[in-house]
Amino acid sequence: MHEVDLHPVAVALARVTYLLAIGRETLTSEERGPISVPVYLGDSLQWDQRTDLIDHGHLVIQTGTGNQLFANELRFSETLVQDASRFDAIVNELADKAADPHRTKGKLPSLTAVFNRHGVADKDDQEELAENFRVLCELVDEDRNHIWSYYVRNLARPMWLSRAENRVDVLVGNPPWLSYRHMPGHMQKTFKDMMQARGLWKGFEVATHQDLSGLFIARAVQQYLREDGSFAFVVPNPVLDRPYWTGFRSGEWTDPDHPVKVGFTGSWDLRRLRPHFFPRAAAVVFGKRRTLRIGQQGNSAVALPRKTEVWTGKIPKNAAHWERAKGWITRKAGELRYPKEGLISSPYRERFMNGATIFPKVFFFVEEQAASPLGLGGGRVAVRSRRSTLEKKPWKDLPDLEGSVEKQFVRPVLLGEHVVPYWH
Repeated sequence: MHEVDLHPVAVALARVTYLLAIGRETLTSEERGPISVPVYLGDSLQWDQRTDLIDHGHLVIQTGTGNQLFANELRFSETLVQDASRFDAIVNELADKAADPHRTKGKLPSLTAVFNRHGVADKDDQEELAENFRVLCELVDEDRNHIWSYYVRNLARPMWLSRAENRVDVLVGNPPWLSYRHMPGHMQKTFKDMMQARGLWKGFEVATHQDLSGLFIARAVQQYLREDGSFAFVVPNPVLDRPYWTGFRSGEWTDPDHPVKVGFTGSWDLRRLRPHFFPRAAAVVFGKRRTLRIGQQGNSAVALPRKTEVWTGKIPKNAAHWERAKGWITRKAGELRYPKEGLISSPYRERFMNGATIFPKVFFFVEEQAASPLGLGGGRVAVRSRRSTLEKKPWKDLPDLEGSVEKQFVRPVLLGEHVVPYWH
């Protein structure tokens, strides 16, 4: 995996190159049929962790049409969902046919041509698709068509891939980097719950640094990777050595319902590359999903090794392709250094009590005074200690100081007492 000749640097670390997977000879062969590379924008994280979408071998999607006591639903058998290209084509055609402006409202056109075109010979599948078509027509008739075909296709694929028999051999990706502090409130709660369930949550002391990418990888491996399957993910560089990533680096993600253990095999440390590929320094982690079979070896997790591969170099802007960029990059073995757990907090924590507060103010704050008729000379200003009725002993008993100082040492300050609440 480490020796694949990746194409441009930034993109190559983040996506699968389909040419490598399919092969040039297969692509150029005169005998090959059409090739479909489906791209889905579904909830691959399955954020709400729903398991009720698969019911007795069917994908079930509630639509809530009309004012009925029981909401209608779209149901697709797993045999239909399994062939991605065929399923997408069928759903698109049903949706387009339902939205056809020439269709009479309340009437259902024949689907015989659709069945013949896509080879739907099974009577049960035909009846199921006909019922789905009826629901789609109702959605159109109620002006609620919107993007149902898009929604169905992008919801179906992650759910189908998460079935044990459909999981893949290799996962390669660039997960979303989103810090806890940038999440909306309801998302923070779900994120925290899912992180705690997997032993990834490090506590509110470092909550602002907790990142979605770790949870994404844990969920992706849990849902879509076969046992003994391999993975490689681009991650924020703190994943390699910051204390709040220790749960992730352990490789043991203890979801009580679906426990996952991985064996990390190595990493790339990219923080010394310039320019950074992303707003923050990046890294890449590699590993394999471990088996969890009783009585067999290989059940234990393997933590991320301290040994890493350090990439160093300054890549010019015109080095867009790997062949040119690799000449500017040095790759050598290195070892990660872990800060002490206590450094999650500031090392100066015990020396300060009031955070970013300056006191006593009489030592720092002054008011500008009028200069004498002779002036002060260039670059100087007359000042006097700024006093307040809120001063406490022993500072309130100190005498005022006054004199002239260089202007470069005097800065304007906006205090809370100057601010109309919320106005600024």
